[in-house]
Amino acid sequence: MPSVLAAIAILLGLASAQTITNFSNFSESGNLLTSPNIRNQTFTPSGSSITVTTATQHANGVVGQETFLTNEFPILTTGDRITVTLTSATFNNNADTVGLAVASTEIPTSRSNILVWGWRSGSMYLTNFDASSANTTATTAYPASGRPDAVFIERTATGWTLGSIKGSTVTIHYTNITTVAGTPTTTITANRSAIGLYSDMRTDTSTWTVSNLTRSSAVPPPPPPPPVNYLPLVSFLPVSDGNEATDENGYAGSATNSIAFIQDNLITVGDQQFIAYYGQHATDPNQTNNRSVIIARRNVNESLWQVFPTSFVISTAEINNTHCVISFAIDGNGFLHISWGMHATVHGLIPPRYAKSTTSVLGTAPISMVAGQMTGQENVVTYPKYLTLPDGDLLFLFREGGSGSGDWYLNRYDTATSTWSPVHANSNRIHQPFMKGTGDSPSNCFYPDRMTLGPNGVLHLAGPFRNSAASFQTNHRYVYLRSPDQGVTWQRSNGTAINLPAVERVGFAGLPAAHLPEIVKDLPQNHSIMNESGMTTDSLGRPIIANWWADNAASGDNTRQYHIFFHNGTNWQQRTVSARNIDKPTDQYGGTGPGLSVSFMGRPIVITDSADRIIVLYNDNRFPGITAVFSEPLAQDPNRIKWTRMNLTHENLGFWEGTYDETRWKQDGVLHMLYQKLPGMGASYSSQNNATPVSVLEWDAYAYFNNPGQLTLDTTTTPGQATVWAPAHAGFRYDLRTNTHLNFSAPPVGTRNGDGTLQNFGTWPTTEQRRFWRIERTEEASNDL
Repeated sequence: MPSVLAAIAILLGLASAQTITNFSNFSESGNLLTSPNIRNQTFTPSGSSITVTTATQHANGVVGQETFLTNEFPILTTGDRITVTLTSATFNNNADTVGLAVASTEIPTSRSNILVWGWRSGSMYLTNFDASSANTTATTAYPASGRPDAVFIERTATGWTLGSIKGSTVTIHYTNITTVAGTPTTTITANRSAIGLYSDMRTDTSTWTVSNLTRSSAVPPPPPPPPVNYLPLVSFLPVSDGNEATDENGYAGSATNSIAFIQDNLITVGDQQFIAYYGQHATDPNQTNNRSVIIARRNVNESLWQVFPTSFVISTAEINNTHCVISFAIDGNGFLHISWGMHATVHGLIPPRYAKSTTSVLGTAPISMVAGQMTGQENVVTYPKYLTLPDGDLLFLFREGGSGSGDWYLNRYDTATSTWSPVHANSNRIHQPFMKGTGDSPSNCFYPDRMTLGPNGVLHLAGPFRNSAASFQTNHRYVYLRSPDQGVTWQRSNGTAINLPAVERVGFAGLPAAHLPEIVKDLPQNHSIMNESGMTTDSLGRPIIANWWADNAASGDNTRQYHIFFHNGTNWQQRTVSARNIDKPTDQYGGTGPGLSVSFMGRPIVITDSADRIIVLYNDNRFPGITAVFSEPLAQDPNRIKWTRMNLTHENLGFWEGTYDETRWKQDGVLHMLYQKLPGMGASYSSQNNATPVSVLEWDAYAYFNNPGQLTLDTTTTPGQATVWAPAHAGFRYDLRTNTHLNFSAPPVGTRNGDGTLQNFGTWPTTEQRRFWRIERTEEASNDL
C-alpha cells in the first residue's frame, strides 16, 4: 500500500506552547561579556515570545557581582518556569557563582532581597541575599563531576520551586520558598518580581558560558505518552436516556445478549441506530423490566438513547440459556420485526416468539410492539436470523428440531403485502426445508454461520454438520452453498445447482449426490469444530468464513486455533489467524473437560473493509479483551499470507462474543459492537443483580487504516530539547525523515514498527533556527499472531 505522509515544520524560536529564546551563548570572563552584554538589555514580552534587544557592552576589567534582572521580563505566574543551561565554566575561586536570580523589587540596585540558584565551582548552591546584603547559602549533593545540565526557577501557587535537569531527569531540590533569610526577613512574591541571570566573579580569569534561557509559559504540559496498551481509536457509548432515575442495564447472568450468531441486535437505518437486549435492573430483582426485551434508538450523531421496554419477558431458565437470543430487523417500510427466547431444548412454541412494531420506528415516535405470527407453520424454532434485502423485504432463517437432528427453513416478508410466506413450499403451500437433517439415521443438523448477502446480491451460507446433541465434538465437514435469487435456488461456488433439500451425504433420506452442498474441507469429528460462527464476502462477492477448530487433532494435537476459509475465485484457501498456546494439546476441551468455562473461546466475527482487508475479531482466554487480526489489503497481499494481531480492548469481558452493526460498517467503515461485561474467564464481576451496563463499542477502522501518520513535538518536558513522538499503529512501519531545508531525500533517521504504542523517534536541540520533520507510514503486517 502506498505510504501516507505527515510533515511538521517547527521554527524553534516560535513554538506555540512556549518560547525558547536563544542568546547564542552568553560568555563572561572576569565579569566581561564577550558575547552581547545583557546587563542592560530589554526583555520585551509579545504574547508567549520574548524579544531581546542588545544594548551596551560591559566595561572591561570590572570584577564583582552582577545580576541581570529587568522589570520588562514578564511577571511570572503559577506554572511559569525559567531555565538556563551552563555549557562551560572555569571557576578560580570558590565564591565564584553563576545562575538564576529572582528579586522582590523590580530592578534591584544592590543585592537586596535576591534568591539565587545556580553553580559554584564544586557544587550546586542556593543563596539568599536580604536587604542588609547578608546572605545564607545551602549546597546540594551534586559534585562538579555530576553537575546537571541546567537549573530552573519555577513559580508555584505556594512559592518558588528550584530544580535541576540532567539528561531527561528533572530533580526538584527546594520547594515552597517564600522568604529570604536574614534580618529583616523579606517575602519574595510573584507580583512584579524581577528574574534573570546572575553572576559573581571574584577573579578576572573566571569564565562561564550559558545558553538556552527559556521561559515556559503557564500552559498545561503535554500529556505523558499513553501506556503500552494504547487503544487504537476505540470509544464507548453507553446505552442511556440521560435520566438518572431510570436504569438501562442489561442482563449479565449469561451471555445471551452477546452471542456471535445473533443476526442482528444492533442495526443502523439512515441516520438512526437501534439496539435490542434483555434488561435487568442494577439492584432491584423485582423490577418490572427485568428479563424483558428492551429496544433503544438514537440518532447516530447523538449520545443519548430513547429506551422502550417491551412486555416481552422470559423466564430465568430461558434467559440463562444462551440460545434464547434476541434478533431483529427493520424492513423497507421502517417496521421493526423481532424474535426472542427460543430454543428447542427449553420448549417448543407454536407460533414462535415474534413481534412487529405497530408503526414505522424511523423518526421520533415511541416504539410500540405487538406479538403475532409469521406464516403460522413455524414450530420448535431455534437460531432466528433476519436479513434485510435490497428491496426492503426480509428473510428469516431458522431451525426446526434440535441439535444433531434439525431442518432449516426460510421465510420471506413482503413489504408490499405486509405478509410472511415460506420461500420453499409444496403444492399445498406447506413449508419445506431447504436443508434437511431429519428423516434418516443417523440424523444430523446443519449449523450455518452468519447469513451473508454479497455486493452482487448473492446469498451465502456455510457451516459444519453435527450428529449429536451431547457434544459439539460431533461437528464435522465444512460445507458451502449460495443462492443467486435470495434463497429460492441454491448452487455451489462453480455455479452448479444443488437440488433441494440439501443434505449431508449421498443417500441421506434416499437423495443422490445432486443434493450435496460444496465441501470446503472434509473435517472429521473430534476436531473441536465450533458452530454458528462468522461469515462475510469481499468486494468481489467471494465468500470468507471464520471459525475455530483443532486442525491437527487427528495427530493428537487438540490445540484450537482460529482459522479462515476464503475463496480466491478458483478454489478455497485456509489460513490460521491465531497462535494460541494455552490449550492442553492432549485434551479436546483445552484441559478442562467437556465444560467450556475455563477453556472458553468466543466465536469470531469476520468483516472486510473497502481495501478488502480481512478483519477477524474474537474474545478468547489468551489475551484479555477483544483481539483483532487483520490482513493486508487484497491488492497488496492477494494470497492472504501476511497478518497482524492487536488488542482492540484490554478489559476481561468474560463470556462475551461479538455482534456488530453491519450496515454502519459497510456505510462508514466504523465498527459498532454491543459491549457488555459478563462473568467467566476470571473476569472481575461484582454485579448485585446479574446486571451490567450495555454500551456500543466504536472502532473507527477507516481512520485507523487510512489516516496519515501524526507527529507530536515535545519541547516542554526537557528544556532545550525537541522530542518527536508518533502513534505507531500495529500493522504499519513508520519512517521519520528530518532536515533544516525541506529536502527529505536523505535516509530516514528513525524507523519503528507499529505496536499500538506512542513511540519516541528521537530528540533534537532547540538551538537550531528551524527544523522540519516528516513521518512516512507504510502498511506492513507483523505476522505476529
